This record gives sequence, structure tokens and C-alpha cells, in this order.
Amino acid sequence: MDAVEVLRVIAAILLVFFVPGYFLTKALFPRPREFSDELPEVYTIAFSMCLSIAVTILSGIVLAMLPPDPVSGLGYFQLPYIVLSLLSVTGAFAAVAWWRGAFPALARVSARLERRPTAPPDGTGVADDPKRYWKEQDLLARRVELRAQVRRLERTGRGSQKEKGYYQRRKAEVTEELVEVDDDLSRLRSDREAMIQKAEEEAVKMEAKRRERRDTLLRFLRLKRGESG
Repeated sequence: MDAVEVLRVIAAILLVFFVPGYFLTKALFPRPREFSDELPEVYTIAFSMCLSIAVTILSGIVLAMLPPDPVSGLGYFQLPYIVLSLLSVTGAFAAVAWWRGAFPALARVSARLERRPTAPPDGTGVADDPKRYWKEQDLLARRVELRAQVRRLERTGRGSQKEKGYYQRRKAEVTEELVEVDDDLSRLRSDREAMIQKAEEEAVKMEAKRRERRDTLLRFLRLKRGESG
């Protein structure tokens, strides 16, 4: 079996057992870690394999139910049509998954391709700002990366006395960026808390006005009742 045949077999296995289900899974659950906080990749792979097999079976059933070609008299349950149908549904799933924001990394290719999944509700009902949420998530991810760099520079700097000055300068630069990231996170969270507090104050004012209007209406009705009596 030559290299071309090997690649064809691998592509066929992926098309039947993984690719359609992967994009369908991303279309259904675009947010990362939506399955579980622990080992989400394992859940994604498992769901992708199960859904791929289901999509393949359903595609075969639909092709087998179609009437035969009136010219050739042959049905559509054949390898070329099966491959075409799987590629078609995979493309549709991929488009839906992209539209729902399952692939935010595409923004690195082109800004026009950037889409973010809907931010999960924060429980307040007043501060569900997708831009704020994803900016905070990016800052949190960057903070994890910077902390890992600091630890790595500390370990490397201990064992190399000759280049110790370089590692110290590099550590100072990374630490400075880490401080900036922490400051940005603090500002975002302070702004969010301010939004929540403002919304709560407005809710209290609206409730006070509603009670005032109710009391005014009750006094008016009592006065009318007294005049009629």
C-alpha cells in the first residue's frame, strides 16, 4: 500500500468516525469547557465519535431512500454520493459552529472571521456584557501564561550563573506585564461591581416610585369614597 492509499484510508476513517461529529459537537456546544471543567477534550472526542457514526448512518439511510437515477437506473447509496453527503453535512456543521463562535482562534487569520460564543450569564442579569466577559477570559489566560513563564525563568536562572543577568531582566519584564494584566483584571471587576451597584440603586428607586404612586392612588380612592358617603 503506497502513501496515497494510506492517506485515503486515514481520511476515510476520520470522515466516517470523527470529523462530522466534531463540528456538530462544536455547533451544539460552542463554549470551551461546556461539557465539564475536567478533561473537556475527552468528552469532545467521545461525543464527536458517537455523533459521527450517527450522522454516517443517517446519511446512508437517506441516500438509500432516494429514488434511483432515471437515466442510469442506479441508486444513490454509492461511495461517491456517501462521501459527498458527509462532506456537505460537515460543511454545514462547521458553518454553524463558526457562526456560534466555536473557533475564536480564527481571528488570528483574519479579523472578519472573529466570532465569540455567547457569554454565560453571570447571575446578576445586569452585567452580562460579552465583550467584558471575553476580555476578562483573555486576561485570565494571559495571566496563567505569564505566571508559568516566571516560574520557568526562576528555575532556569538558578542553574546558569553566566546568563543569570539575562534571566533576571527577562523575569522583571514578564513580572511587569503580569502586574499590568492584574491591574486590568481589577479594573474590569471594579467596573462590573459598579454596574451591579448602579442597577441595584436604580431598582430601589423604581420600587420607591412605584410605592409612592400606589399610596397616592389609595389616598385618592379613600377620598372619593369619603365624599360619596
